[in-house]
Amino acid sequence: MEQAVQKNDVTEKAVAEIIDYGRDRRAWLIFCVSVAHAEQTRSLLVEAGITAESITGRTPKPQRENILADYKAGKITALTSQSVLTTGFDAPHTDLIALLRATKSPGLYVQILGRGLRISPDTEKADPLVLDYGGNVERHGPIDRISTDSIKSGKSSGDAPVKECPECFELMLAGLRTCPACQYEFPAKDKHDSHASNGALLNSQVEPEWLDVDELFYDIHEKFGKPPSLQVTYRCGFETVREWVCFEHGGYARQKAVM
Repeated sequence: MEQAVQKNDVTEKAVAEIIDYGRDRRAWLIFCVSVAHAEQTRSLLVEAGITAESITGRTPKPQRENILADYKAGKITALTSQSVLTTGFDAPHTDLIALLRATKSPGLYVQILGRGLRISPDTEKADPLVLDYGGNVERHGPIDRISTDSIKSGKSSGDAPVKECPECFELMLAGLRTCPACQYEFPAKDKHDSHASNGALLNSQVEPEWLDVDELFYDIHEKFGKPPSLQVTYRCGFETVREWVCFEHGGYARQKAVM
């Protein structure tokens, strides 16, 4: 992850965007991938005129207590951290959370966002702003869809994400880099972005895209060594949308067909 955040000035671009989005926010928590990354992020903030400090596992306890007291008192705008402040830290006035790191743990994801989700009538905080640069929103989905069972099992809730091969239209798990049917190689995507995600953080924010369907076609889709499936083609103006209904398959594909 350290190498990923140093690629193509990702951190510098992300910090510039955080500063832009955070102009009307009072208390920022920024989660980083390493001690060096947390300190680098703090330096970039200070250079831009933002009052910022860094807290990591190496921060001496007396210094940590002083920094946290100043943050809660409003003397510090931004705290950067690595492996701390994710749990057991209560600062309800926190109104901006930035994830400059990725995590596959739904529990850690919920704990991080929880630092900004505390209600705070005393400080008149209306809402928290979450800026995700690690693909976590897309990975785990809306936070209010994550259940305690999914956290205990280490898995996000919801259906298994799938994608379609642009060459042979095979449906496969979203995490695969190579199509198992035609061996198409998907282009690599950086694990860390320089722009915050625009994914839905809450289930109520998920908005479907509606298209008018002009024509509808059904075809049997057969592939050697694979069970047949039903290819459904929707022609929507100049755009064509396809899906496969796989009653003869097993697992997620079968579940989706039944739904």
